[in-house]
Amino acid sequence: MALTIIPYESKFKSACISAFKSNVPEYFTSEEIQQFESFLDHFEENVYPDTTFRRTYFYVLVKNGELIGCGGFGDKDGDHRISLAWGLIHRDFHRQSFGKLLLQFRLKEIRNYFPGSIVYLDTTQHSSPFYEKLGFKLNNILPNFFEKGMHKHELSYFF
Repeated sequence: MALTIIPYESKFKSACISAFKSNVPEYFTSEEIQQFESFLDHFEENVYPDTTFRRTYFYVLVKNGELIGCGGFGDKDGDHRISLAWGLIHRDFHRQSFGKLLLQFRLKEIRNYFPGSIVYLDTTQHSSPFYEKLGFKLNNILPNFFEKGMHKHELSYFF
């Protein structure tokens, strides 16, 4: 099995969106599809040093030539708060350790780019146990934040 994690390029956009949509409505709301598309569109502006995305990194996970997941991280606001961004695995590949692999890769890269940083993550109650199992600490829960029945879990990870 050929498995690689490589930097995102616009040629992966439709496959990323397809993977995202495979996780709606359990892990993401349908309203977030447009937000994710906008993120991918603006991410291409990363080549300009004066954009807010200059310190955001985004990757794709490819298995045998097929995109099965994506995710990134960054200091997009320039405030040294490192956040995970849009981490997801296509529903067809859940529970096969690909999410863990992608998360471990991102944490390793964060240590390289932002040594000593604390990593922050906002997710739902559906994904929170996955991150907690891998060392994230739950800091806060905001009920019905994303939509009724979909609660925001705020987590952090300390190296």
